[in-house]
Amino acid sequence: MNPQVKNSGEPKRLFDCLSYQLENFPLPDMLAAKEEGEWRKYSTAEVKQKIDQISASLLKMGISGGDGSVEGRDKIGIISQNCPEWMMADMAIQQIGAVSVPVYPNITNA
Repeated sequence: MNPQVKNSGEPKRLFDCLSYQLENFPLPDMLAAKEEGEWRKYSTAEVKQKIDQISASLLKMGISGGDGSVEGRDKIGIISQNCPEWMMADMAIQQIGAVSVPVYPNITNA
């Protein structure tokens, strides 16, 4: 283990990686995307905050992992182009135990 890495435990789930990065290797530009022709950068702290806000909103709406079974877990479809918000929504859904179902907008029935 790298001695400069704080001992917060190894990430076990994908969304755990965000807390691990925030604690050990925070970035000012974890994500970036063009918005209205300009690059918009998202820091690790901002991404974590937004994911937690989305998770809290989903829980407030009654969406959850239910009893953890396949049948009991809520499923949420995401229809979006690739963007930071897609990743944040996906991570928030996973964080509350629900199932993320990506549906790409350019899928055809052919």
